[in-house]
Amino acid sequence: MKKRPMIISATTFVIVLLTISTCAGTGYITQAISGHLRLMRARVPFEKALKDPKLDSIARQRLLLVQQIRKFATTGLGLPDNKSYTVYAEIETDELGWNVYCAPRFSTEPKKWHFPIAGSTVYRGYFSKKMAIKYAEKMEKKGYDVYLLPITAYSTLGFFNDPILNTHLKMDTIHLAGMIIHELAHQRYYNKKDSRFSESFAVAVERAGVIRWLTSINRPDQIAKAHKMWTRQDTINSLYLAARNKLTTLYTTTPAPITPQDSAALLQQKDNILNQLSQQIKEVNQTYTDISIQTTRPTQTTQSIPTKYRQFNNARLIPISTYYSLVPTFLKLLDSLDGNFEEFYKKVEKRIENS
Repeated sequence: MKKRPMIISATTFVIVLLTISTCAGTGYITQAISGHLRLMRARVPFEKALKDPKLDSIARQRLLLVQQIRKFATTGLGLPDNKSYTVYAEIETDELGWNVYCAPRFSTEPKKWHFPIAGSTVYRGYFSKKMAIKYAEKMEKKGYDVYLLPITAYSTLGFFNDPILNTHLKMDTIHLAGMIIHELAHQRYYNKKDSRFSESFAVAVERAGVIRWLTSINRPDQIAKAHKMWTRQDTINSLYLAARNKLTTLYTTTPAPITPQDSAALLQQKDNILNQLSQQIKEVNQTYTDISIQTTRPTQTTQSIPTKYRQFNNARLIPISTYYSLVPTFLKLLDSLDGNFEEFYKKVEKRIENS
């Protein structure tokens, strides 16, 4: 999941309590276990789902497409061939869960959390929206900038058989293929020490993998759409990263300790940078009239969370920096290897071992 909750099985409940209760709390663990088990119980094999008379024809076609994408991911991209995304589960909402991002008021460095399975992450995931908002309020009171983002994909890094959800079947072809390839890429290599490394790696595999798959099925129209979508996305990402650099410079060049006068001046300059970013993004979106590429994740909805947790602030910059700042580096490495994924994975694995 682009943004991943703590996921635990009932059989490891006691072990988990012993290892993370000091940093997470029983309420957090309970909602994680409950959400995970609820989803695991809802899984059925694709073969059974395809025979279900309640499954409409469009969903049936999408499940067949998932099988095709997954087969290519394992045979054409060298990604793990296990039971992940060979099972189907239905959820009642568009969002599987919610990720909470936090950053200090005068810093672009994200707050990090540490978990036995996921390692160090720059987000804290919840299956419960109510609990996610409650935690956001708690962190806001502590002086953090907070940003909430829906979780639409699900990955346990290969520890469990991850399901395709009914909400995934609403994605268009590019996003559906990208989601499957991205999550399987995490199962191939995952750096528990560095979220930015892990996510940028998976995005790079996602993009290169989607193009290779679309080429294999002779879909030049979808390839053109993917490139146009990513061009728009990268244009916006560059604006986010530029704003982040400006803010980092602003914060780090202000002498400590920060006085009340300094604080007021910093807040004004911070707001100016973020307001400019918001306006620039609006202008970019206005240049793209193709509605089909406007949304990077079609099932993501943010209208049901408080407006203050959707605003431009330091925390909102975290997902962009985490998921995209190293993507050009990974793609350049892959290109230098003439698109040889196996050699690419070896290079990445070596870097993880040396990190």
